[in-house]
Amino acid sequence: MRPVTIEAGVLPAADGSAMVTHGLNVAVAAVYGPMEAHPRKIQRQDRAVIDVRYNMAPFSTGDRIRPGFNRRSREISKV
Repeated sequence: MRPVTIEAGVLPAADGSAMVTHGLNVAVAAVYGPMEAHPRKIQRQDRAVIDVRYNMAPFSTGDRIRPGFNRRSREISKV
């Protein structure tokens, strides 16, 4: 069984952050906010806007891709 570790507060600039390690897989999550929504017309008391950024290391897949967002990572971010 692969070892699992969870560490909180890994990013000092974030309001909250965590790093989860499962074997050689690492996931880092951070929370910044709350902040005012821009433009102001999208502000609602009963709703929130969540911005998700997903990125995979270029060496983590068999396909040769450029670093950064591509079509696949944009689709995964919207799930």
